[in-house]
Amino acid sequence: YMAVHQHVPLAGGMVFHSPMFSVSLYDASEKVIAVKDTSDMFDIMIPLLSNNRTKNEQMRYEAQAGCKYWDHNMNMFSDEGCSSPQHTDHYIVCSCNHLTMFAVVQNETGACGDGILEGQFEQCDDGNDISGDGCNSDCEVESYWSCAQDNGNSQPSVCTVSTVPAFTGAIVHDSNDLQGASNTISVRIFISAPMREGSVVTMSGFVGSETEGSTIDLAVNEASEGLVPNISNWNQTTGTLEIALERGAQVSDTMKFSFVVTNPMHDNEGATVTVSCGNCLVKEPYSTLSMGSISKQTEVLKISYEAPACTNTSLFGADCAFYCVHGTVVGTKCVCPDGVFGATCNQVATLLASDHVLLNPTTSNALSISGRRSNTASFTIPEGAIAADDLVEVTMNLWDVAPTPDAALQTEAGGIIANGIAVVMAPRGQTFLKDITLSLPYDSAAVPTPSGIPTLSTWEPTGHWLDKSTGIWEDLGGSINGQFVDTQTDHFTTFAVMAEEKFPTTMPAFTTALVSDETGLPGVENEVSVRLIFNAPLKKDAIITVSGLLGAGTADTDALAIGLETPSGAAAELMPTAKWTQATGAVEVTLARDMTREEQLKFYFALTTPASDNAAATVTVSCAGCLKVDDARSSLAMASLIKATNVLQTEAAVATCTDSTKYGALCESTCAGVVVGSVCTCAPGFFGDDCSVQGAVLQRTSRVIDPATQSAATVVATADGQGVSVPVGAVTGAELVEVAVKLYSVAPQPHAGQGLLPNGRAQTYGPRGLAFAQDVTLLLDYNAATHDTALYSVNGHWLNRTSGLWEALASGSVVNGLVRSPVRHFSMFAAMLTPIPTTTTTTAEPTTTTPPTTTPPPVIARDQPEDDDDDSSNIGAIVGGILAAWAVIVGAAVFCIYKRNRQGAAAPLLPKQDPQLEPTGQVVLEQPRTPPQPATETAHSAAPIAPYPVIGAPLHQTMMPQPLVLSSQNVYLGPGFPQTIDPNYANSVGLLNPSTSPPLFGMPPPMFASQSPAPMYPYGGMMPGTSAQPMMMGPSVMPPNINFGAGGSVPPMYNQPQFGQSPPPMFGQSQPPMFGQQQNFGPNWI
Repeated sequence: YMAVHQHVPLAGGMVFHSPMFSVSLYDASEKVIAVKDTSDMFDIMIPLLSNNRTKNEQMRYEAQAGCKYWDHNMNMFSDEGCSSPQHTDHYIVCSCNHLTMFAVVQNETGACGDGILEGQFEQCDDGNDISGDGCNSDCEVESYWSCAQDNGNSQPSVCTVSTVPAFTGAIVHDSNDLQGASNTISVRIFISAPMREGSVVTMSGFVGSETEGSTIDLAVNEASEGLVPNISNWNQTTGTLEIALERGAQVSDTMKFSFVVTNPMHDNEGATVTVSCGNCLVKEPYSTLSMGSISKQTEVLKISYEAPACTNTSLFGADCAFYCVHGTVVGTKCVCPDGVFGATCNQVATLLASDHVLLNPTTSNALSISGRRSNTASFTIPEGAIAADDLVEVTMNLWDVAPTPDAALQTEAGGIIANGIAVVMAPRGQTFLKDITLSLPYDSAAVPTPSGIPTLSTWEPTGHWLDKSTGIWEDLGGSINGQFVDTQTDHFTTFAVMAEEKFPTTMPAFTTALVSDETGLPGVENEVSVRLIFNAPLKKDAIITVSGLLGAGTADTDALAIGLETPSGAAAELMPTAKWTQATGAVEVTLARDMTREEQLKFYFALTTPASDNAAATVTVSCAGCLKVDDARSSLAMASLIKATNVLQTEAAVATCTDSTKYGALCESTCAGVVVGSVCTCAPGFFGDDCSVQGAVLQRTSRVIDPATQSAATVVATADGQGVSVPVGAVTGAELVEVAVKLYSVAPQPHAGQGLLPNGRAQTYGPRGLAFAQDVTLLLDYNAATHDTALYSVNGHWLNRTSGLWEALASGSVVNGLVRSPVRHFSMFAAMLTPIPTTTTTTAEPTTTTPPTTTPPPVIARDQPEDDDDDSSNIGAIVGGILAAWAVIVGAAVFCIYKRNRQGAAAPLLPKQDPQLEPTGQVVLEQPRTPPQPATETAHSAAPIAPYPVIGAPLHQTMMPQPLVLSSQNVYLGPGFPQTIDPNYANSVGLLNPSTSPPLFGMPPPMFASQSPAPMYPYGGMMPGTSAQPMMMGPSVMPPNINFGAGGSVPPMYNQPQFGQSPPPMFGQSQPPMFGQQQNFGPNWI
């Protein structure tokens, strides 16, 4: 049971800090149980009475108060068995081993002001609790006093002034040094001793002011309200101001006020200001003691007088043509007073805010001191910016106008206009040991724009300060930070953001011109690309001239078609006209709109390449009248850029055939491109063996790579992802390189003899001839839906324009629907399909491997035996092959035989290295096997022909009367072999074998070791029941007889049919004619 008691026991010398509490324990019969000496403590929280204690009383309470209980036996308070483990301002926890009555009490041994010095709690005790007499109300010795116990601690302390009280500091500064102008003098006085009400503080030294009268108004800072009056005595002659305190001042008080006087109209030295106060101290007998005075040398009222240059003192300027509205004319300048701005002092401003910060280096531990941001302005003063013994009161005044500079005085090459409000920092002339930072307001919407004509310059907002001695706003620089311009300075004055017209430090010019073309093929339409990078904006109607493109076959025109890549958009929107002059090789493009310096110009046009030998063009890029600073200044010309290129560099094409449009082994095919040697070479955008298929450019893109700054792989790709990834280090040298990608609408058709199927659309890369120091990765167009990936593999290929062949790139991979292939040079590229080899097993019943029903690429099945459903037909075919082989001896028959077989579609051949012939580089062309069909009763039924010819050893080019040209009807023999063998020619004459064939056209001795071939069909294939051996064309001597197996032998040169007749039947079976009956090879045929 706990009870709170209204009364407490009478206990002398005790101070109660809580009510009295009793805690008792009762049994079931309500009898009190005595509880004492328990092993566990009882914790009792006792609330405290009011804690409104003085500093000295609190010190005594913390040392003396505690939890105590009333000992009924001893009739007194005791703390035996109790402790106070927890003290707060509101309660104490009593921890006791017994239950009784408890309270928080304090032994009262003394008090501050009783005249008895208690050293534990008091520094002095003068017998009262009044401050200002040396011993304050908490019995502490006051500043500038000393106290002693002359008669011992039991007597009051005796206190005396040990140091004369003084003003510890005074800050005095004014707002301007303008002759005859109103000048605001700001004062802050620091007090070091209590001052009585009515004390008169005297400030003297303001000599030279033009202000008359006996009184002056004071603008009192709110911190000094009630202490400093609004009106004080003024004595112009002595320059003295007397301020009578309206109340007593404490040490913590500061006198802060300002007043306005008129500056002298003559030269005047800065004021040495003295602050003093007589009869200022509070307590008797020291009431007549004066405060120690303080003197401070200032720039206040310092004037350097300069008479107005004009008779009328309100006019200024070199010719006295301008009126100084609210300012003072100093020499030839109009100088504005506080709160007035503008070149003619016509901008009267309103004070938006005024912030004050006192800087005391000896007491500030901060790394920097920042004035609070007020109406979008702030300042930061770093540690060490002011001297250690200096006090500085920083004032920031914000005015609501953007001060207008005097354009006639400004020295900038361009214009300058006000952008932000005026910020005046005081004290004026204050300098710093380190730069301070100002954040000045900035209005982005007020920065000038070129008004439809981009100028050579740009308007950049920076911080400026006003040099009042010259009237010029000087540029501080700075950087934009949101809606502020951060700038630095080492002194105080008037600041504002000005937008200044800035010019490049170098002559405006085309800094880079990247000029390239697509082909060096003579006499074809050639696309020339031009990318221009410039360091100044270009104006509308500017004419850019690209000259030096000499030798082009394009006639003069005022409407040269222009394509535009950068900036994006239709070319007509930027360059609606282009003029071409053939004599000077100049293209002139006219801009239909302005262009900024951040833009790049990438355009392209078509010119016909020279038909004869032509040197590469040295291109000059120039632009007259492209730049315009403003309407008052003349146009400027861009500096020309001269660049050596390989553009339009051509060599005249030399064709093997008399007719330069013909190509092929016997000049039988017509080329829609240009015949170079014996190869039909296509102009850009054309494809196919005869270059008759034209493809459209679907997508194009390009990027500039700077080897000096490239830090990561550069991907140049179309919108669909086709392109190239160029790693760092692939492009070397100091020149910029523009990598260009074009995606065409067609899949290029490789030569049929290459055994390739087209898949992806053609892609060209430029600049042509570019080689890389390391692999770049092509991203080639690929269509997986066109084939069974189990039957065909895909890889990137490049077009070798010298041979007309598509050559495989290093093995690539398919990633995200694109074929990725490495390469180190640029050309035309495409993804091609190659059949995956299939293997069949010979069993009692021959197995046939059938190619896909689509256009069949070669299927490797070298060891598959032919079906032998018609042996007689096969024997007849062998005889026809022998006869055809001998026919090649007669040179005149070659052309006719070739022409006959051109009528059929030649099938592609797939080269494969024969491991038996690796030392010689022999290439064997694999062929798919098609079972021979049984002969029909028709006299013209053809002998079974394998769909793809088998051709072996290479021939020297001297074997033929004239070189044969690879085309879609030719056979690819592999790298390193002369490409002069026509598969149709092979079909016509049968298969040649080193061991069975006579020399052809005086061929040299056998180049390869003879092998024992299996008997062959005259059009390819093998005799049933014989082993499969590679068939080779090459020099050899045919033996007198050919063994046809069980059927016997047929002597050479016998049983040869006359021209137009069917061969005689072998083994009783009829054979179809070897050649069409309509053919006429002449009167005799061997």
